[in-house]
Amino acid sequence: MQTAETIVPRAMVHMARQPILDGHGSVFGYELLYRGAVGDTSCTADGDLASARVLTDAVLEVGLDTLTSGRPAFLNLTRPLIIQRVATLLPASAAVYEIREDVVIDDDVFEACRELHERGYRLALDDFVIGSDAERLMPFVSFVKIDLTLTEMSVVLDQPRRFKGKGITLVAEKVETREVFEATKQAGYELFQGYYFRRPVMRTGMTLPTKHVTFLRLLSELNKPDLTVRELEALIKMDASLSLKVLRCVNSAALPLRREVRSIHDAVNGHPCGAWRA
Repeated sequence: MQTAETIVPRAMVHMARQPILDGHGSVFGYELLYRGAVGDTSCTADGDLASARVLTDAVLEVGLDTLTSGRPAFLNLTRPLIIQRVATLLPASAAVYEIREDVVIDDDVFEACRELHERGYRLALDDFVIGSDAERLMPFVSFVKIDLTLTEMSVVLDQPRRFKGKGITLVAEKVETREVFEATKQAGYELFQGYYFRRPVMRTGMTLPTKHVTFLRLLSELNKPDLTVRELEALIKMDASLSLKVLRCVNSAALPLRREVRSIHDAVNGHPCGAWRA
């Protein structure tokens, strides 16, 4: 007999990670990439969907600390995710947000990036092209990624001189040979990413089953202006898998907690030590 509490079956979530290394070969961070299936070698999903799924799957399903071992996660943001301030779902220290090359830099995007920068979030320009509208965001950018397969080598090697003294770290992207690595390192690039070091490696996790009714009820209640913390806590506790996801999220290595949060009460009300209360 079926109950009203329809359960979503457990499913596999897939993403790939590729290391970003410094000049000594030490891992600085990992770019996380959405994959629809375990055999995929590239992303075929819509950009908005792929970027959103990396955020939710990395934090709630696989676990950001599992994927990055405490190092920064480089995550792509599309225009909708930028203007909706989705980046604030994670603490500023946990991630570097890459502004995709196809994002139109209009006033809304400019203002959102300015706010993120002021709140301490680190932004990167992905596949940066000299003279593009992305230059408008330079005051808010910490990293600039140069695609070596799309840029003439003379231009590639001139970029460190152009950015010298601006507090921006240059990332040589798609490094495929030792010769290119040595040339870009000698020119002044500080971080490196590409097949010469390692191809993206698949990481897979299992979703926790969740009840449709609980999610719908939670979304409905969250729209009420008079929702109390006690009511929110009770709603989360109604579903064991949702409770586990909340605890996994707040206990992620990305969050600067001084001790483990063990209850939904503490998670919803803010850590007892006040380490992450807004």
